[in-house]
Amino acid sequence: MKAFLFDVDDTLYDQVQPFARTFYRLYPERKDIDIHKLFARSRVYSDEVFEDSCTGKITMEEMYIYRVQKALADFGIAISDEQALVFQKYYEEYQGKIELSEQIQTMLQTLSAKENIQLGVITNGPNEHQWDKVRALDLQRWIPEEHVFVSGEIGINKPQKEIFAYVDPQDLFYLQAGVDGGRGVVVHPCKGDAKGIQKGVGANLPGETAGHVLRTACIYSFINIKIHVLYPFFLDWALK
Repeated sequence: MKAFLFDVDDTLYDQVQPFARTFYRLYPERKDIDIHKLFARSRVYSDEVFEDSCTGKITMEEMYIYRVQKALADFGIAISDEQALVFQKYYEEYQGKIELSEQIQTMLQTLSAKENIQLGVITNGPNEHQWDKVRALDLQRWIPEEHVFVSGEIGINKPQKEIFAYVDPQDLFYLQAGVDGGRGVVVHPCKGDAKGIQKGVGANLPGETAGHVLRTACIYSFINIKIHVLYPFFLDWALK
């Protein structure tokens, strides 16, 4: 039995879209800013304080304020705490309207129809917030609710190896896409050393070469490349 566990944010859906809709709603005149670079900066700052927000050192609101203020400041836009929370409010509103692409739907349908394959989700974030995304994407059509694992509910965050041990299927494959604008693939074991999934071998690879990596490696995670790019190679490999 194989188990394919997907990240949610920027893997099953394009996380930039709700962010872009939020930004242009508030700053429609700022077409000069590269929205992908702005989003990437927000994720960097989010990662800086994510652990503190999980342990209670800072509140979730403080984390939201920090990441958007810092990201916008990098592009010359200064905002107040109140404005940052308005940004977060609109961002959550648009996150409630996210959708799966046709390719992702086809992939999930194809995999879920196989008796020797189980599908699941491991995602970081507050429990209800991440479940709202799962429901918005209607993932329950292919993934049983008991196979959805949210760090906020479990009390363990990626990339800690314990979250994968918590799930612990025999053949675990974790799929995650990155947000820094790269076109690389990182291949590494999900249940690796104490650094969890962060340790691995990386390279900048075109789609065809990345597909070869997929077909020949043992256990993988995808970093810095959209699953849509690897979709044909992944599905071909997964069904073997």
